[in-house]
Parts: sequence; structure tokens; C-alpha cells
Amino acid sequence: MFTSKNGLPQLWTVRRLAQCCALAVGGIAQAIATLVLSVAAAALLGGDTGFANGHAKSLMIVSALAAASLAFFQFRYAEVFAVSYIHDLRLTFMKHVLLESVENPSRKVGHVLTRVVNDMSAVKLWLSRGLIAFVSVVPMMGTIAAWLYFNAPSLLIVLSITVGIWSALVLIAIYPLTCAIRTTRNRRGAIAGFAGAIFQNRLDLLLNGRLGPTMMQLKRRSDRLTRALITRATWSGVLRASGHLIFPVAAFLYLTIPMPLQRQASPTLFFMIASFISAQLTIMSFGFEYFQGSRIALKRVANSLENPALPVEGFTRMRSADWQNDIVIHKLEFEDEVRQPTSVSASFKNGQLSILSGLSSEGRSTLVSALCGVAGENSLANISLGSRSFASINRRDIWRQVAAIGSRHFANGKADATLLRQASRVSADEQTRICKRFGLCEAGSTGYSFENLNALKATRILLRKPRIVIIDDHGLLNDTPILNDLLEELEARKATVLILQPVADSISDRFCACHIEMSV
Repeated sequence: MFTSKNGLPQLWTVRRLAQCCALAVGGIAQAIATLVLSVAAAALLGGDTGFANGHAKSLMIVSALAAASLAFFQFRYAEVFAVSYIHDLRLTFMKHVLLESVENPSRKVGHVLTRVVNDMSAVKLWLSRGLIAFVSVVPMMGTIAAWLYFNAPSLLIVLSITVGIWSALVLIAIYPLTCAIRTTRNRRGAIAGFAGAIFQNRLDLLLNGRLGPTMMQLKRRSDRLTRALITRATWSGVLRASGHLIFPVAAFLYLTIPMPLQRQASPTLFFMIASFISAQLTIMSFGFEYFQGSRIALKRVANSLENPALPVEGFTRMRSADWQNDIVIHKLEFEDEVRQPTSVSASFKNGQLSILSGLSSEGRSTLVSALCGVAGENSLANISLGSRSFASINRRDIWRQVAAIGSRHFANGKADATLLRQASRVSADEQTRICKRFGLCEAGSTGYSFENLNALKATRILLRKPRIVIIDDHGLLNDTPILNDLLEELEARKATVLILQPVADSISDRFCACHIEMSV
């Protein structure tokens, strides 16, 4: 019971069990308050002035306040119970997404947003409304049934028949409602994925005149989602209306079923208890819908967590890698490559500047991902550092020692200033020297003002102090002054530099020839 499944964080901890027990006790207390309120109201309307020594009105006020206070208590602690688990689930999922290898096709904006917003909202709704409704209502109903069994058995018979009718309606509506929930979630996820994809490529979409066809596709997807939501609302309405039928059905049975005179109960007592049970069963009707939505959402999150993730906690007891060795790539394959070559083998001397050209954008992306340690085990196994393969090195060590400058990095100037202010591995004096060399003037104590984006890229790389630097940025490679300064700094640190695109002839003499084999 206390173990997690499918990578999901465990739900039932000691603290959450204690919270559920407190909510169950609160449900029993609320049932007692309701019974006291009903009996006091029946006594007043029946003219029993001697009831509770004439304090029936006081009992009604106290019991009403107690029921309202307990309802507030249940709502508040239900939220505490739900958000504590959603907090654990959100952190687990986001960490897993960040550690998924680049080959995983589920690393899409729409996929992540659907899980974080829609699926986790469905889980929270179940925990804070549905599950707590069952935890509170079941002992509450049990308490009322036990009291009716000893004091008003005729009402127990009527209410039992009514609850049976409600259960039949729930069973009729639950299956089609589940199918409708699954359909709406699939189509909502499809729209989120489509929207995320077109947003990432919106400049190409606008420049190529694809706005109209794209909006037509989005309209068709939205129309299908709208129809599915209407179907879901239909069956959801059937389920929820079953709770509202409790009171009129119970009243009809109470008025039509003949009872012996000695077994008849006060009408006021019946209507008070029946209205309360109707409200509670309406809440439970909501709970069944929340449960189905949560079950589907948790399954989807669990499927995402089953995707392989990069190991960051392993290899902690192994000796750290010697980053002064040469890098050797042996037949690194490009699975998505449609052009030549389909694999590459190369060796790069430690502390030297090397250039590797001739790869397409897909091939360069695969190579950068593998060298930066964000690819799968198979790709990392083809890269070795001395006698050790990249697959046997802790990913944290790779991310600390390898840095890459790509065309997609530093797209937002505001975010770039934040990156520049992050913790650096060089001293404060060295930071000041590097910033002055690249023309980045310190603007007070809050950050840096900058105009040249290439200077910012070069500065950020130097502040990280990596041992291996990969440059695959067309803009930086064509900015000769900045590139010259960057290469001088890296040469002084004896860092290994790998260029993946052609450079100007004026600085090509810096680079040494590396042994490269490309397979077709």
C-alpha cells in the first residue's frame, strides 16, 4: 500500500492516511450534527416543548453551526490532501521530462502542457472532491443508517430503496461517461500537440502562407473536440441528475408506501434527513466522474514516466572521468537521417581545435545531443573518452564538462541575461575581465546590459569553464572578432573545441585536421 507503481509517487503515506482518518471522523461528526438538527426541528414542529429541557432552538443553532464548520474543515483538508500529492506528482513528471533522451518523440510542448495542466488537474479534482467525498460520505451515511435502524426503521427502508435506485442510474451512466472522458482527453491532447508544433514553427508557417490551411486543420480538430465535450456533458448530466432525484423519489416512496402506525416517523424528520442524503449522494455522483477522469489521467502520466530517462544518480561511486583524454566516435548512427552520411566515426585530440563539416542539420543535432549526454544509451556507447565510454560516465559530469552553442540557444534576450547572472565556475575578477573583453558592461548589481548576442553566447560559455566546447551556430561562426576572442580564451584553457560548420578562411588555420570516416 505504501509503494509506488509505474514510477508514480506513492499516494498513501502516513500523513495522508491520518488526514483521511480525520476527514472520516469529521463525516461522522457532521452526520451526528445533522441528526441532532433534524430531531430538534421535528420536536419543535411537533409541539414537543419538553424536548431537551426546552433547548431545541439552541440545539438547532449549535448543530447547524457545527455542520457548517465541519464542511469548511472537510473542504480545507481535502485541498491539503490533494495538493500535497499533486506537488509530488508534478515534480516527478517534470524531472522525468527534463531527463528524457532527445530521441524520445514525446518531448513536445503540447504533450508536457497536457500532462501538467489537464491530467494533473483531473487527478487533483478526484483527490480533493471525489475521494474525499467517499471518505466523508460513507461513514456519514453509515452513522445515519445505524441511527435510523434503532429509532426510525421505516425511514431506513424508504431511503435504502432510494439509494438502490440511485446506484442503478450510476451504473447505467458510468460506462458511456468513461468512454466520453477518454475521447475528450485524446482530442484535447491532439489539439495541444498540434498547437505546440505550429507555435514552434510559426515563422515558417507565416512566411510560407500556411496560415489559412493551418487554421482549417485547427478548426476541424476543435469541432471534433466540441462534439466530444457535448457527449461527455450529456452523460455527466445523467450521472449528476441521479443525485437530484433522491429527494423527490424518497418523498414519493414515503407518501405511497403504507406503514403501520407504530412504525411511522415524523414527516419533518424524514424531509430533513432525505434532503441531507440527497445532497451527499449528489456529491458522490460528482465523485464517480472525477474518479474516471483521474484514472485515465494517471494512466497517461504513468505511460510518460515509463519512457527511458537519462541516469543522473548512477555511477556516483565510480571514479570521475579523465577529461584530458582524446574523444573517439565510432560509427555514431543518424537514425532520422535521410541524406548522406548515415553514420560518422572521428577522433578529436585533447586541447585542440577541430572542425567537422559535411553533416546535415539532423546529423549535427544528433552529434551534439550525444556529445552533451542527452541522447540514449546506444548513442553514448559509441563515444569514448580514453578507455571509458560516455554511457558509463555520470550525466552530471558530462553536463558540467561539455558545453554547446547551437542556433536555438539564447533566443530570448531577457532569459539570456538571467543565464549570464547564474552561478559561474570562475572567480569574480575573471568574470569582470571576460565581460569587459566581450563588451558586456555591468549594469549595477542586478545584471548586465548587452547589445551583441554573440558576445553573450561566448561569455556564458567561458563562465561555465567547460573542457569540451561544441559550436554549431552560424551567427557566431560568421562573427570573426567575437569568434577569435573566444578561441583565444579556449586555447589558453586548453579546452577541446569542435566546430560543426565551415568558418572563415582567416581563422581556419587555427584548426587541426581530425581523422573522420563517414558511412553511407
